[in-house]
Amino acid sequence: MRLRVLTETARAVATGMTNLALGRGGHSLLALRVGDPAPDFTLPGVRRRGEYTLSNFLGRRNVVIAWFLKAFTGGCTVECRSLGAQRSPLDRPNVQFFAASVDSVETNAEFGAALDLP
Repeated sequence: MRLRVLTETARAVATGMTNLALGRGGHSLLALRVGDPAPDFTLPGVRRRGEYTLSNFLGRRNVVIAWFLKAFTGGCTVECRSLGAQRSPLDRPNVQFFAASVDSVETNAEFGAALDLP
């Protein structure tokens, strides 16, 4: 796994530098402030087939989303590993925990399994 972390970190840095040099870094048209409700969205699931929609949890469970840049990169691996180590706050009946990135569903599944994420 260490070689993969180094390879993916190098790839992510190169992609970021290229995007920066070519002016591809954009800003979202959606601006949220502290206290604003999250916009509704749907994302594909990894462990259970299907999709998850934020509004389906409204009033039932608190949703925690750990966004990470890229699976198997150095910083993201450390961050997500710490989430796996601190499971008790996330393993409550009223909390639904997700980890998400721009990687494919398959890569995220592999990354989550490698780090034993809930």
